[in-house]
Amino acid sequence: MPAKQWLLLSIAVLLSATASRAREVTEIREARENREADATRLVLELDLEGGTALPVALGHVDLPGYSARLALGVGVAPARWPLRLQLQTTYARSGTRFAGETHALLRTADSLLFGPRLTFPVYGGLSVFVEGLIGPSWVSADMEGPHPRPEEPAPQVLLGYSVGLGLQYALFRHLAFGLRAGYADEVDLGEDFGARLVLPGGGDPGRRVAVAAFLSLQL
Repeated sequence: MPAKQWLLLSIAVLLSATASRAREVTEIREARENREADATRLVLELDLEGGTALPVALGHVDLPGYSARLALGVGVAPARWPLRLQLQTTYARSGTRFAGETHALLRTADSLLFGPRLTFPVYGGLSVFVEGLIGPSWVSADMEGPHPRPEEPAPQVLLGYSVGLGLQYALFRHLAFGLRAGYADEVDLGEDFGARLVLPGGGDPGRRVAVAAFLSLQL
């Protein structure tokens, strides 16, 4: 066989072997991707949040309050399901200031809350979530104004709860930005169930709505 034909035959065999190897690599990669898609993923998430808190007792609000949270969540993303179920442990702190005719009340609540969050993908890196949290809250209050001042309420350990919803957008693979709106309150489970710190002239300083932004680190 002439040398030219040998060269053409060798090139044809080489191209055929290369194409066959490329098909094998593609099939292996697709099989691996299918296995990963069928596997349930474990998700670890750390959220750092800050925003404003607005009590329901609007007539007594002197200045908008603040809301801050640090949340650690562990969850699972079931295979082929368009949701993520997560259990959160959250430290939350909120402060609000209420103005009376002559005095003002500064109320601070520190809460350690636990509960689930459900996250639903919407489009691309955008997702929505709903959550519900409950746990102990340490509530204190300070009076401001001229003497004589009304007696300051004693610090209390109450049962706190919070419900909320929000949006989250994945900026990078492991970092997301989000907005959350939530309602929070504390109740007394002691002998006088439902006892509350009541403002002069009426009004409940516990019930509040928070609007906040957060950064989420996801692993």
